[in-house]
Amino acid sequence: PQKEAIRQTVNLALLENANTIDIAKFVAESADSQQLATEFDCGDHIHFSPVGGRQVAKYILNHWA
Repeated sequence: PQKEAIRQTVNLALLENANTIDIAKFVAESADSQQLATEFDCGDHIHFSPVGGRQVAKYILNHWA
């Protein structure tokens, strides 16, 4: 719980930066989850699969290009 509180504090601080891309909701299992959706997870629950990488690239292209 202590590490999760630290993670949340850091994430909130990062999201205050206008140049920070919040893709967590886009690739998470659900709106209230921090876990990658199965189709976007390479298997270690941290890094993107090839499909996940393409989805993130599409998101960046459509929202930041």
